[in-house]
Amino acid sequence: MHNPYTVRQYGHISEIMAIIGYVIPTFILVTPTFYIPYISKTLGIPYYTTFIIIGSPYIGRFIGAYIYSRFRYLGTPFMLSMSVLGLTSFSISFLNSVPILIILRFVIGIAFGISTSFAVEVAVRTRKQHIIGLTTGGWAIGWILAAAISAVVPYRYASMSGAVAIPLSAIGVLLRRVNIGHVIASGFNFSVYGFLIYFLAFEPAFVLQIIPQIYGSAAFLESEVAYFLAIPAYMIFPIMAKRYGFRKALYSIASISMILSIFAFLYLNFYAAIVFTVFGLAVNAVIPGFLRDENLSPEKIGPSMNFSAINGFLVPTIIYLIGSIRISAVAITIFSMACLIALSDVGHRIFSHSSTSVPHKA
Repeated sequence: MHNPYTVRQYGHISEIMAIIGYVIPTFILVTPTFYIPYISKTLGIPYYTTFIIIGSPYIGRFIGAYIYSRFRYLGTPFMLSMSVLGLTSFSISFLNSVPILIILRFVIGIAFGISTSFAVEVAVRTRKQHIIGLTTGGWAIGWILAAAISAVVPYRYASMSGAVAIPLSAIGVLLRRVNIGHVIASGFNFSVYGFLIYFLAFEPAFVLQIIPQIYGSAAFLESEVAYFLAIPAYMIFPIMAKRYGFRKALYSIASISMILSIFAFLYLNFYAAIVFTVFGLAVNAVIPGFLRDENLSPEKIGPSMNFSAINGFLVPTIIYLIGSIRISAVAITIFSMACLIALSDVGHRIFSHSSTSVPHKA
């Protein structure tokens, strides 16, 4: 029997894998977002069908989070998910069938769930706040890479570039026989408390999907500036939170986000939108440390995060169903952040005995 994975022994290799395991999957996941008009026109489909193609990976993340808990060795989920991501992204560039595109994007979501669950668990186990920040900051880095690629190459070549994940998957060979150490003991790792915390904390990031509609041509500049600023924020926020307290940091970020949402969405203040975006993204770098302080096991954090991604569907859908987009965005943000503050204060006591753990059967 191999010894369970320890950061001290495999730290540098696994840290690199964690960062890559979030950046590249995000890049592959979000790249089509920058080609929505092209996809709609080329395939002859309405925008809502295009959004089904773009959004189907969020459902696949559920399955990916579950599959990750089945792996025994550290390098295996990284190698498998990165290989699938690269092959699928490359294949999509040659296809024009809507049903097949939806299925393959769903597969990308599964691989994304596996890879990011792996990445977050490894990052949290390091207990290094800058590694946690760089890993969770992979979302911003991936967005920036996708935006940069979309600015210079056509859709087909941008999709093909996702094949870079295939050679990167070989890094997993270095840890192919390193035992993760948690699968046999706890099986499917999931926490109701962790899910709800991430579900609420993700709201500002997902409400950003309405930025292009309300800001028009200024939306691209707002996003690029904000995502660039978010990268250092992903590293600074958890470091500051560790020094002054993760709970206080969560309260502060949630409160600031509520105020900024009013100026960003109601008054269309460009600079408030930038700061709101930075806070809305970088709060997720604080959540792993907060949950770790709440004694939530590292292996439960990644799957709980990926299950909460369903909010990516719910937030924009609810906003458009309610109507009055700008007012709805503010209302949902204030409600979500208020619930986050309340849940982070009393939730752990309520859900401390409700984590889901299905024993693994040999």
